[in-house]
Amino acid sequence: MICTLSNPPLSSIILNAQTVGYKAAEALDNWIAGNTVGEDDIFFEPIDIVTRQSTDILAIDDQQAAQAIRFIRNNARRDIHVNDVVDQSTLSIRALQQRFRKAIGRGINQEIQRVRIGQLAESIINSNQTICQIACNLKFNDINHVSRMFRKVMGMTPVEYRKRFGTGRALKE
Repeated sequence: MICTLSNPPLSSIILNAQTVGYKAAEALDNWIAGNTVGEDDIFFEPIDIVTRQSTDILAIDDQQAAQAIRFIRNNARRDIHVNDVVDQSTLSIRALQQRFRKAIGRGINQEIQRVRIGQLAESIINSNQTICQIACNLKFNDINHVSRMFRKVMGMTPVEYRKRFGTGRALKE
């Protein structure tokens, strides 16, 4: 919450607080029982990084591609398509696609999907809503399609993602 209150909003690291809590409780239980606790330090991998305005700088020389990427990031909560991005540009679809691939190594549609799946993933671990409700709020039309797309990008289903990275606040599905 503090990160979003600052100006500009600060990027932050999503920690797996639930796992950290369990490991700390386990170590404390072992210590109280007189067992060897093990190492003094326990390290945990972060779940993800939330990029906010403080570090969300596009280091792309191509201004048309950078403008298109900004449009995608600012409008991805709607059901946007390649034509919507092209309409915001002065370039043809072919020219913008080529510049996109040169600038970031993927096409416009791939970037739209990547950003939208990132928003879905963030909402899944930070919301009490069901995955269907979250998908609906993000204007995903077909839950089966979004589940397949999520699995392709994230390597697991939305439900598996919530179970693995959820903070414990999320509803059981």
